[in-house]
Amino acid sequence: MKTIGKINGFKLLADLSDDEQIISSLTYEDLTRDLRDRLKEKNEKLKSQSNTMAMFIEPVKKELILTKDEYEQIIAIKESVICHRSVSDAQYLKYLLQSLIVKELKDICREKDIRGYSKLKRDELVDFIIDSLSIEEKRDYIIENESEIIGREVAKALTILNGKGKDKLEKIEVKNEKTHHLELTFSGFKWETATYIIINDSNIADPERYCDCKIGIGMGFCPHFWIGFIESLKRKYFTLKDWNLTYVPDVLNQFSV
Repeated sequence: MKTIGKINGFKLLADLSDDEQIISSLTYEDLTRDLRDRLKEKNEKLKSQSNTMAMFIEPVKKELILTKDEYEQIIAIKESVICHRSVSDAQYLKYLLQSLIVKELKDICREKDIRGYSKLKRDELVDFIIDSLSIEEKRDYIIENESEIIGREVAKALTILNGKGKDKLEKIEVKNEKTHHLELTFSGFKWETATYIIINDSNIADPERYCDCKIGIGMGFCPHFWIGFIESLKRKYFTLKDWNLTYVPDVLNQFSV
């Protein structure tokens, strides 16, 4: 059994072999939801113990023992994009929620027992949810849903690139090679969408971008953004190893040459 850290006064131990490396630092946000719940439960037992005669109850140790699987989950979280992202969880969550429709946003409100949302419009719902969730809940939602939300928009982008989507990629223009400024135009039935994206060394933590579709207008990662992302990647404006803003589906590795 090895001590891997101390959080909220509790010593965290893990059942690890002698040759396994211990993580150098640990924060409450690195823990999974199950582990946080176990810590809260232990805290409640400690409070109960302090308010009763200790001789009548089993003493609560200020330690939490993790299985090897739980320890590996913590490592996965610490090594994930979320721990290297420069923008706040609140800001990043706002980007992600732009991809959701009203029903999905209201489902979040119901699941999180958030009240007073029924008459809100889509953009209002996004801000309302972010304001209503705790720091922990924001982090948990990102960890649990980021890959699905990003993956869905990337899949739409690839469908467009394959000429099978509702949107048609009309053109890609390099407006400024030095700053990596790309402008993209998409069309559909009686409509046109304009997008621009600039990814360079100075802004890669949160690139300059805009799209006038309903997702991109709120700085969300729409399919048009991902097409610009892919084009920037193909032009070697940046590399995937330097990209820390979002989760990146494995399917995009094919464009990194």
